[in-house]
Amino acid sequence: MKPSVLLIMGVLCLSAGVSAAEDSIESSGTKIIGDSDMPKTLYIVPWKKPEPAPPPTRSMGEFANAALAPLEREALLRQMQYHAIFNSR
Repeated sequence: MKPSVLLIMGVLCLSAGVSAAEDSIESSGTKIIGDSDMPKTLYIVPWKKPEPAPPPTRSMGEFANAALAPLEREALLRQMQYHAIFNSR
């Protein structure tokens, strides 16, 4: 083939790609409303309700008993030391 024929075929292929890129694409179920002056924000809205949380494995009485259980002296001193370290920052 002659170089001029190859050049013409290349130009035609490029122009076909450009015209295909200018076509608009429409998606079913999607509607975009706004203009370029509005701030760029994204709102994500869930389409399903979240599943309920699983029930607690321990009863409230067990939580209360654990909170009111006596501490050993070493454990209390260690907790106070950790509390002082983390609150000094």
